[in-house]
Amino acid sequence: MVCGTALNSLSALNEVAADQDAVFILLPGKSQDAAEQASGQVEEALKKISAGGARVAAFTLQDEAPERAQLIEALSIETLPSIVVMGRGSGVAEVSGEITEGRLLGAYVQASTPSSCGVTPGASSGCCP
Repeated sequence: MVCGTALNSLSALNEVAADQDAVFILLPGKSQDAAEQASGQVEEALKKISAGGARVAAFTLQDEAPERAQLIEALSIETLPSIVVMGRGSGVAEVSGEITEGRLLGAYVQASTPSSCGVTPGASSGCCP
């Protein structure tokens, strides 16, 4: 299951997402159904965000990506699939468990707010390593 473009490493974002205001990164788990549901919610959130003029994109970080384990540990992600939202140079938010459009929109706001390193209600977040 791929949400947007597949990434073999987070460093690839420097090239493929250089012009984006924010990115949504799917960390799929073992359940294809859960990853597909999460991907659908991401698509809906991206539609709403881009309708407001923001440039956003979705990506899937592949299981073999070297930074995957570090990212999961740094953000204390306990449940997969998970969506990591990164704002341009500002913040990071994470949504796992019940992944809904509303929670993703909240994570986008959190990640897009300068110096955001807090917790989005209903979602965990942290700072990039």
